[in-house]
Amino acid sequence: MTAPTPCQACQEQLKKGRRDSAHPDLRHVDTKPFRGSMFGGWEESTYQCNVCGSVIEHTNDKNEFAPWWWLASAEKK
Repeated sequence: MTAPTPCQACQEQLKKGRRDSAHPDLRHVDTKPFRGSMFGGWEESTYQCNVCGSVIEHTNDKNEFAPWWWLASAEKK
């Protein structure tokens, strides 16, 4: 069984920056806060697309390097 292909909106989401918001069909699933950094904490959020089922993760850690958005899975949860 093959995983579904990410829709066009999800493919474009993977090119966005740290401060860009999720596309309208991405549903917020979970947020994990990370604290303790001397520069402040950050969060990693998980989204699932209502159109194609892709699971996309996002970090807002200012100490990280791109990509800020990445495809975690393409299977419906």
